[in-house]
Amino acid sequence: MIIDTTQYHTSIYAICVMTSILAGFIVASILLVKQKSSKITILCSALLNIVLLGYCGLVFEFIVNIKSAYFGSEPADLITPNPQVDLSNENPLTGLLSMMGLTSIGCAIGIIIGSYILSRIFKNTMIIKAYTTVLPLIYSIAKIGCFFGGCCGGQEYHGPMAVNYLRYGEYINPTLTFPVPLLESVVFMAIFVPMIILFNKLEFRTHIAINGILCCVAKFCIDFLRSSHVGQIISINQILCLVLLAMVILFFILSDKVFPRKAEICDL
Repeated sequence: MIIDTTQYHTSIYAICVMTSILAGFIVASILLVKQKSSKITILCSALLNIVLLGYCGLVFEFIVNIKSAYFGSEPADLITPNPQVDLSNENPLTGLLSMMGLTSIGCAIGIIIGSYILSRIFKNTMIIKAYTTVLPLIYSIAKIGCFFGGCCGGQEYHGPMAVNYLRYGEYINPTLTFPVPLLESVVFMAIFVPMIILFNKLEFRTHIAINGILCCVAKFCIDFLRSSHVGQIISINQILCLVLLAMVILFFILSDKVFPRKAEICDL
């Protein structure tokens, strides 16, 4: 499969990312409405989480790029043009945007931090439960943009759905590659669907723990298929996955002390 990204490699990525965030926040807000959370709770949750999503996504992108500069590995989760491809035909704005992105794990940590803060302030654990539930949905939709935009590529692969990308008549990769973003999109949607079905059936810390463990393990394993993993024992993405996994386990252990049981239904 050959995908020509010359005209839309930046725009389709941006559209999918914005759509994923909008869809995730809408679903989270609907879940909070059904749990009879107040309007101010829902509004504050959306505003703080969108700010921290963007901030942490950019901060982690910076960290990843620093690591890449010093150790020579590829950035993670970013649109990064092949240095062999001539980008002189791109306008300056498009060229700048093609070098930027939001690190997915950074965005997830931003949402988790924002939801935790507001869950404590409003004494309502439904906030963190709702927003962690939609994390795989956000990631799944965003990965569609990565697949059609030509970033987050996989290792050399010549089986079904193998893909390469054209940009200004030049192949981005020297060979066909594994469609990692497409696999991630399918896997994380498969995580989201049962978690949304079980939203009202599982106690909040159990629901968050299962969802978090599934997401961390899935991303950790799929990262082995990325081109950025070649020559590495463990990638920066996988290290961040382990950090998130540790946070999930710690939350599960300490949640009863941090969130009293009555906080699950309390809302100021």
